[in-house]
Amino acid sequence: MPQLSSCAKERINSLLQQKKYKIIQIVEILKKEDIVTTRQTVAKYIRRYDEPETANMQNKKPIGRRPKLDPEHLDFIDGEMEKNDELCAIDLRKLIIERFGLNVSISVLKRARKNLGWIKSGVRYCQLITEKNRVKRLAFARECLAHFTLCQFSLCYANYTLIAQPFRICLCRCSFVCSNLRMNCWTISV
Repeated sequence: MPQLSSCAKERINSLLQQKKYKIIQIVEILKKEDIVTTRQTVAKYIRRYDEPETANMQNKKPIGRRPKLDPEHLDFIDGEMEKNDELCAIDLRKLIIERFGLNVSISVLKRARKNLGWIKSGVRYCQLITEKNRVKRLAFARECLAHFTLCQFSLCYANYTLIAQPFRICLCRCSFVCSNLRMNCWTISV
């Protein structure tokens, strides 16, 4: 069932108040107004309300399953992820069972983490640098360190060879991905 926008709901309410349109006619009118919906969606929307002829239709209690995680649980998950960004869903599940006694599946926790804005981020690899450019890039990196300026890119050197950071998977918020990962995942060793 497609989700109805507030504009579509208002339009359905106004058409129902006129009392001369049937459900299929309402769907056709909405289609002409570029509002995509189905007959079943409109019928279900009308059934969810007590008095469809009133202008101020109040929502009935939503039909469906109650969510397993309450806002209190989501706040707890967010706080734990703030403390430890490497916390996996299995460990998070153990913490929720200890704290709340709530038995939830790992997929529910992964979905909740994703909805809270936590995304998975793996190791970033540097591009290979040719022998000819290694000396120039090392000189540039030393110059940046000497003048305390930040480079736009990160380099990894150890005795003139390129290395990658040890395997580390962390979760970070979507808004911090670009600035946070670049400086945390790579270092300049001179």
